[in-house]
Amino acid sequence: ESNNVLRDFLHLKEIDARYSATIALIKNEQSLTAANLEAIAADTSYRNDFYNELKKLNKLKLFPPRYATQLKIAESEIFSLGSDDDYVPSSVTFIGERTAVFMDKKQKFYLFKLAYSNEDGTTFNLGITGPYSLSGGEIITSSDASGVVWDEEYSKSKLDEQFKKHLSETEEYLKKKDQPSEK
Repeated sequence: ESNNVLRDFLHLKEIDARYSATIALIKNEQSLTAANLEAIAADTSYRNDFYNELKKLNKLKLFPPRYATQLKIAESEIFSLGSDDDYVPSSVTFIGERTAVFMDKKQKFYLFKLAYSNEDGTTFNLGITGPYSLSGGEIITSSDASGVVWDEEYSKSKLDEQFKKHLSETEEYLKKKDQPSEK
């Protein structure tokens, strides 16, 4: 009977309720339609969590294949990193892939343009996810250098400069963080 109540939640408009019901039904070994699973994975704000939860439950086979790519998971990661209680991106657009040496290793990064709209208009910021292995492999849902460039607006002409600055600052931070503190 409780599974029937959970199934009723799948028809609600509210994504929070549908996500929670979907996870509960999966934990209860209940079947779900491809459309139910697709609707959760399609939501940029829930895709990463959904992937992680299914992985934890050893049920990744249920994750819709069209969203089971590093790029689609990265899109969800940058959406989350670019969101807080006051600001949520009105759009996230993939703008390219870059290869760079990071932490002494040549690696891959994804670049996104995040749009924020309000009554004053729309502003844009650069979002970066990675690093990822050049050869691909396991999907990474949270990566060390991922973040949003907040200190200046996105600029196509300054894209490489913004990207390199972000990586440099992040690498410096990570190297300092890993140093034993002097006492």
